[in-house]
Amino acid sequence: MESVALFGYSGHTFVVADAINQIGYKLIGYYDKNESKTNPYNLKYLGDVNNEVALSIISESGASFSVSIGDNSIRRIVIQHLNKKGFVIALIVHPASTVSKLATNGIGSFVAAVAVVNPLAKIGLGAIINTSAVVEHECIIGITHTLLRGCSCW
Repeated sequence: MESVALFGYSGHTFVVADAINQIGYKLIGYYDKNESKTNPYNLKYLGDVNNEVALSIISESGASFSVSIGDNSIRRIVIQHLNKKGFVIALIVHPASTVSKLATNGIGSFVAAVAVVNPLAKIGLGAIINTSAVVEHECIIGITHTLLRGCSCW
């Protein structure tokens, strides 16, 4: 079973956490600036997002990270920072979504429940394909040209 640590812990994170649970991955905790008073998944607070020691401990355990921050610009910065440090950033695809084998994804993308990603679509770095969204053939969502490691096909 794959282990995942979350970055951020608020509204969008709860949707991502639900998808991670549906996939069957183990949620090991979350990083945020402060410990959240709202903790519907009863996750362990792993520390401040800027705590490199805490990040390394989780990474060395073999866990990947899911940057589940709703703000696009902040999410992109965090993904780029983690990638430069060599951390593994998870692609989360809800099992109730439909994604073509001919689509490509960027690091840290999230595809929510009932979303559809059709052939030759390109999903960029950290893109959110939200609940019930449809990305048609040959569409490009977000930044797809990047020097980041780990881009692949589904």
